[in-house]
Amino acid sequence: SDFAAKSADLVNYMKANADTKAVISGFNDPTGNAAANAELSKNRAQAVQAALVAAGIPEDRTVLEKPAETSGTAATNAASRRVEVVLRK
Repeated sequence: SDFAAKSADLVNYMKANADTKAVISGFNDPTGNAAANAELSKNRAQAVQAALVAAGIPEDRTVLEKPAETSGTAATNAASRRVEVVLRK
């Protein structure tokens, strides 16, 4: 819900650098149903992609990418439930 404030620098950078793409990956914690968690990760990444597009970034400059490891990569389960955006030229 507070994506606009947290992503302002990202959006401004992408608007100023037209050759940059945002590679968006969703992550989940290791608890619960693996298939449901994969869907949640995908939905998180798609929500970030939609927010970038709504902020004026062309959709063709965003890429959804499944990370090699989608869970258990953070110190806590809550921190594992996240989306990461990597900029590529």
